[in-house]
Amino acid sequence: MLFLIAVGVCGSILIVDREASVSSIAAASVDDAKAIHKIVKSLRDNLIQNEVPFVLNLTESEINGQFVLLNRAISRVKGNALLNQKLEIKLTVTLPNTPLGRFINFHCDLLPSANGVVLSNLWVGSIPLPEAVTLWVAKKAIDMISGQELGTLAFEAIDTIEINNKQLTVNISPIPNFKARIDATKERLKSTRDIFPQFGDPALVRYYYQYIMRFDQVTPAGNNESFTRAIQAMFSVANQRKSDAI
Repeated sequence: MLFLIAVGVCGSILIVDREASVSSIAAASVDDAKAIHKIVKSLRDNLIQNEVPFVLNLTESEINGQFVLLNRAISRVKGNALLNQKLEIKLTVTLPNTPLGRFINFHCDLLPSANGVVLSNLWVGSIPLPEAVTLWVAKKAIDMISGQELGTLAFEAIDTIEINNKQLTVNISPIPNFKARIDATKERLKSTRDIFPQFGDPALVRYYYQYIMRFDQVTPAGNNESFTRAIQAMFSVANQRKSDAI
């Protein structure tokens, strides 16, 4: 047990940073927003409706537009892409104040490939990750969550990746019964939510989420107070509501 605790502490120290690798992202214009929507719609329509291989072309600006969309959905996540002989991706997740730092930085390079996805220079914080193992874990995690082998099928569907003249070209094979698999995954997630009703009650989740946001807002930037204060506050409000604090 002590060994596991020590590993967890050391891992946290190496993963959490005091500086963000991506501190800001550019705001999307109306034209950018239209382009982002068009790309997402094209990818969705091709995967769901077509049963033939298709080609996805993306510029550096369009890829960064997807990070703008992600940031709008999850404000604590910022991303940046640089396209030049390879696709360099940086992601920063902002945490509540902790003694170790406030950021988790992720970095990887997507390389041109004649056979599937090839990654290099993969890091989380100060920890280098083995590319082959990381891809395998990503596939199996999505497979496990979906129950439909979507992770394995999605990675196998990527045939080739080309990078020329600041453009990323991905040749993609159709995923068999993609819509049916997505629908089955949605039902699986609904079933999981019903098994754990505390995660399936929107009003309850919203209440605690808003409480966390208020706690974060009244904590001064750069404050080095222990993260346990936030945990203690959450347990306290759960007890006041006569909920199961654990």
